[in-house]
Amino acid sequence: MGDQNHKSNPEHSSMQSKMEVEPGLLIINAYINKLSPNLEKAQSEINEVVDKQKSLISDMLNENQELSNLLNESEVQNMFVSIKYCHGQLTELKKKLMCLHKKTVALEVRILISLNSYIKKGLVIIR
Repeated sequence: MGDQNHKSNPEHSSMQSKMEVEPGLLIINAYINKLSPNLEKAQSEINEVVDKQKSLISDMLNENQELSNLLNESEVQNMFVSIKYCHGQLTELKKKLMCLHKKTVALEVRILISLNSYIKKGLVIIR
């Protein structure tokens, strides 16, 4: 009779269902406890990366603002105009020097040809 009394007792059935559920909960809790340090470590690493990204973004925004302010100054603008002008002059000078070099080479060839023909004719004596 004592067994029947325990089976019909609601407190006993509640305790029995807790005991049936608890092994499953224990396994899940053990698994969660095993993963928890790894998850916490990953979370802290993610937070660290996010903080570094925020810091870098803030630094980049500050640098962009400084560059923007610098480029808007008239003195810097005048310097860039001057640089562009000088670059154009240097490019033209380079073209002129290349043209002079070609003419010089052509004159040297003509002189060598003339000199060679004068030597063959005996008009020039080389010592």
